[in-house]
Amino acid sequence: MRSENTSRYFLATLLIGVALASSARAEPLPKVLNVEFQPLSAQIRRVAESLEVLGQPLPAEAKAALEKAYAIPNPAQAVRALQEALDPSCLIGVEINPESRVKALQGEAKAVLTQQGWRVFLVKVQNDAGVTAEVVASSPNAAPLYKPSTNSPSPKVTVPLSEIPQRWMDLVIKQFVAQILLCLGRTR
Repeated sequence: MRSENTSRYFLATLLIGVALASSARAEPLPKVLNVEFQPLSAQIRRVAESLEVLGQPLPAEAKAALEKAYAIPNPAQAVRALQEALDPSCLIGVEINPESRVKALQGEAKAVLTQQGWRVFLVKVQNDAGVTAEVVASSPNAAPLYKPSTNSPSPKVTVPLSEIPQRWMDLVIKQFVAQILLCLGRTR
């Protein structure tokens, strides 16, 4: 059954070599209404399983809240409860309005830097425009530290030494983010 609203809600894991530390104040993320319970709950189960496999499981209280939400017979109430369970674990909330303008809010999850490691974060996206373009993340801090070999005995320096200290992050968005969008599809 498809929702009449074009709002979509999906959660995605965003693998970040090192998360941006931000002094911005976290705000409660808005609840997305008129979302179909079945595809949302199925995707949340897959995300929770993936987090377990990656060694960064959801907090015990979030897992318990999810189990309670799955059992709620009213789909609208269950969708709200699922969001309430996961929103505290979201680093960012992204809203794409019907005109495809993008707005981002800092979520409640702490943006903690991990030296020589990586972190998994959840990103909540409200896609009112129905955009299905590939998700791309970029930052000047994530530019490569080196360039592939040219097999030249005297290669040119392509990354100035002065830039290397500013390149401290690695961003990776796993391919299944696009699959989540396709799973939920565009609703009318």
